[in-house]
Amino acid sequence: ALFVYCMTSWVLGPDFVPVTLGRDQASPDYVRFIRTLEVIMLGLTAFLLWWFVFKPLLRDRRMSFDGLFFLACGTMVLQEPWHAWIRPQLLYNDIFINYGSWMGSLPVSNPTAYKTPLPIAFAGLGYFWIVAGPAWCGSKFMSWMKVRNPGISTLRLIGFGFLGFCIFDLIIESFITRTGMFIYASTVPWVTLFAGQPHQFPLTETVCWAGTYTALACLHFFRNDKGETIADRNVDSIQMPSTLKTFARWLAMVGVCQMIILCTWNIPYLFFALHGGKFVVSEESHPWLTAGLCGTSTPYDCPGPGVPFPRIDSPTNRIAPLPAAPTTH
Repeated sequence: ALFVYCMTSWVLGPDFVPVTLGRDQASPDYVRFIRTLEVIMLGLTAFLLWWFVFKPLLRDRRMSFDGLFFLACGTMVLQEPWHAWIRPQLLYNDIFINYGSWMGSLPVSNPTAYKTPLPIAFAGLGYFWIVAGPAWCGSKFMSWMKVRNPGISTLRLIGFGFLGFCIFDLIIESFITRTGMFIYASTVPWVTLFAGQPHQFPLTETVCWAGTYTALACLHFFRNDKGETIADRNVDSIQMPSTLKTFARWLAMVGVCQMIILCTWNIPYLFFALHGGKFVVSEESHPWLTAGLCGTSTPYDCPGPGVPFPRIDSPTNRIAPLPAAPTTH
């Protein structure tokens, strides 16, 4: 219900407009690079949806488990921009095609959250190819480990999966931040690699996303002899037509996926937002990243030590300078 409400109010509301600040200041080669990535991302999305959703559906006349899993993971995009709930910290590149985000439909604290430019092909459809895809691979890796070593404990199996996802996240996000697809503009400095640089990388990100991937892989892997997950176990006991039963099974998986990303990523990120350091970019140097969320041309200073947190009704977060002390003779 929340997903449908946010998407409907966003598309039909005033916030559904492209955020394009600074696009004209980026080099033509960089813009072509971003457009090429978008084509690749759309191709990956189309392939995965065909392979896991539509092909089995056409062949078997029913939705496969993998199809339900991928579609459930796709709804996790609802929480993708929630990192901006309190204040900006992760900045998307608005050269990607975007139409803002649905943060204006939620009771957020950050007054500029609605301007968060969510890239459609990257952060939007990415939940199929950069979230569900790796989680599916993680489940297959756990299956391979179990076949290779039948006596392996569940804890060790999950631990190996977590370590594998840590390595995967470090590799993929190093490429993302180095190329400016998005950056972590405000992080907790003492747990951040390359702190103070535009490509700085918080190690908390690796731990959180590895946790998300591992939980999703476990959801896919740990099924009973009927192929049911912890979400949809005993679904056959519900008295309803098979089509509605499949829909109910999918809804249960959606609920678990939403709880996974909420607990492993968004709640920790709301905490990190309270302790983030100074912004490493400015609207003068990287306008396509700040995207009008904060800066000298806006009413709000970008986050940093000593900078107040604005609220949704704050006209500004700038502090007026104290009057000069009277001169005494």
